[in-house]
Amino acid sequence: MEQVILIDAECFPSDFHRISFITSRLSGKAWDAVQDGVKRMNSNPLNPNSWFWKTPASLWQILDNRYILLDSTQSAKNALDTLFQDKRPYGDFKADFDHFAAKAMYDDWTKVDMLRKRLNKKITSVIDNQINLPGADDFASWSEMTNSIARNLQQQEHIAKLNQHPNTSRNIETPVQQGLEVGDPMDLSRLKLSDVEKKFRTDNNLCVAF
Repeated sequence: MEQVILIDAECFPSDFHRISFITSRLSGKAWDAVQDGVKRMNSNPLNPNSWFWKTPASLWQILDNRYILLDSTQSAKNALDTLFQDKRPYGDFKADFDHFAAKAMYDDWTKVDMLRKRLNKKITSVIDNQINLPGADDFASWSEMTNSIARNLQQQEHIAKLNQHPNTSRNIETPVQQGLEVGDPMDLSRLKLSDVEKKFRTDNNLCVAF
């Protein structure tokens, strides 16, 4: 909300407009806590001295202390406490980890430490065998490395599955087409001639087998 107010400053020319926008975005317990103040402000829009919050900053302070930090930052920390990759696809796990780590506002050193402790054994084993590792506070490089390891492991698993199930078409015998019996190529008795062919051969004194 602060970003919206900053970018669209011309839409919020006064503290009344800014506070009204902030409170209009609240719901649940947060709205219950401010609705009396909103009613008072709406009743006296030109008299800031009668408002519960004189400025948006004073409203933000109350919300941060009571709700926003509890609902976003602390919730993200709680989610990270129980977030482990285990058998989950790496991509899904990493997306959740990045989301909650950003919400929790952890620094890069903490994110690296938490990431290493939450990866599954397959990726951890590869990391343990690496000679050169990124810095303990270089979260971007750690993310790039774990992404690469995960892709390589996925490709290895794919190849292993192919080897376990070879192409069954190799084991299928090509059916033998039924052809003419092998015999004397001059044995005309084996040939079946049409009536037209028989007449042609008779008229031209050719050999005919009936």
